[in-house]
Amino acid sequence: TLHDKRNSLPKSVLEMVSTQVAILADCHYATQNHGRNFIVLCGDDEVAKERFQAMLRHDWENSLFDLREQALLKHGEKLALRPDLMRETDIVRLRDAGLKDVEILEATQAMAGFAFWSRYINGLGIKLADEQIGREGI
Repeated sequence: TLHDKRNSLPKSVLEMVSTQVAILADCHYATQNHGRNFIVLCGDDEVAKERFQAMLRHDWENSLFDLREQALLKHGEKLALRPDLMRETDIVRLRDAGLKDVEILEATQAMAGFAFWSRYINGLGIKLADEQIGREGI
């Protein structure tokens, strides 16, 4: 999902929404790994680190994120924490923010996948060891 060359969304955006879900699930392992990928993919380390800190504070409406990213982050929060409340109007809001259906599909797939993986990792008690953080060659 994250690294398919056919994706419409930039890898940095997919890593952003994946990191957000890991943060919301309190999955330190996935937050560190995918947060690092997000920072690397953003290009500007200082701005990327500020964006990551805003995500840790659940500050989705920060001007560090463009309107499309803010819409995705709000959507991700609702999907991760209250999937039972998702409605068609949530998709309309994403479209109104300028996202195409294929981008909504990709982001939602990444969000839902990370909701699963974060809980899987936490459920097994997986912790960071001395492995490399983030993925090489992203």
